[in-house]
Amino acid sequence: MFAARLSSTAGTRTLQCSGKLFVGSGIEELLSIAMACRAEVLVLDLRELVAVDAAGVGAIVQITNWSDAGGRVLRLINLTEPIARVLHLFALDILLPIEKRKRAQDPCELRP
Repeated sequence: MFAARLSSTAGTRTLQCSGKLFVGSGIEELLSIAMACRAEVLVLDLRELVAVDAAGVGAIVQITNWSDAGGRVLRLINLTEPIARVLHLFALDILLPIEKRKRAQDPCELRP
């Protein structure tokens, strides 16, 4: 089951997605909520999205194209490993506006 929560702060709308984004499960909901946003910046927070199929990937690409065409900024954040792996299989990890997680600095790397 797919769920989405929308929050707003200073010109940015964040859409927190959770569950599974499959054909017949959440795609229409995601598209309608995302494309109803008129903020300058739309953030898709995918930290709780556990699975996605090709139709779900297509929905993310459709939102990206819609955002680009409207002069909006789209950011994909907090991708889980399974979602990042699927996007990589489609070679979309280099095309989509994915914000990479900053890895914690290893204390052994701190040298005077």
